Amino acid sequence: MKKTFITALAAAVLAALLAATASAKTYVLDFTSEKSGNVTEAYAEENGEFRLSAGKSPKAAVSTLDGLEFQFRIDEAADWGLITVVTQSKYNETGLNGRGLKFRIGGEKGVEISLIKDGGDWNNKAINTRTLFDVENNTFDDGKYHTMSFSLVNGNWSAKIDGQESLLGITGEQYAEIASMISGEAFVCFGDNANGTFMTVKSSEVTENDPTPPDTGDAVIPAIIVTVTAAAVVIGKKRR
Repeated sequence: MKKTFITALAAAVLAALLAATASAKTYVLDFTSEKSGNVTEAYAEENGEFRLSAGKSPKAAVSTLDGLEFQFRIDEAADWGLITVVTQSKYNETGLNGRGLKFRIGGEKGVEISLIKDGGDWNNKAINTRTLFDVENNTFDDGKYHTMSFSLVNGNWSAKIDGQESLLGITGEQYAEIASMISGEAFVCFGDNANGTFMTVKSSEVTENDPTPPDTGDAVIPAIIVTVTAAAVVIGKKRR
């Protein structure tokens, strides 16, 4: 009986280890990786902040958009700045005609959201809408940091800016179109207008809700503690 119990305990601990490892994903924006494919002039990094030259087509590779959260600041906006998210295999450019889900920010209150699919361009969009314009001071190009986050909610993509949902009035068919262009390994791209735009980007501070997994040791220790505690209780009861 004792041997059987020890075997079961070892299996439970191993399952906890595997679960912690399997959940690991890369969420931090990384402009330096080879997969991101940036030229040297596209960014300058200092203390975890990336100063981007949008005219050099900077982009960051991520393993998934689900759970991604970062902060952006439009430092010198000549009319507007542009953020595009797109499945890596569908990427063609960071500018207005690039495929993917696009967020044109600044120039007017609110955010202009467009979806450009295969074979489309800025004049041929699957989705085009402007949201968040009815909230006071929603210009987002005020030289301050704003938070952008993505997640899958009940199978549909959510994109929030400062905690406010931007994908408003989207139909079921449109959600499916969005999913076809941004799911899986993706790029987060930063484009500019003809007058040039400079943006600064950094990963959000780690919070309790941050999806970035802790170090393996941090993730596993609580699981082991819970398992061992439960085992101790069982053993204690048997000895009584």
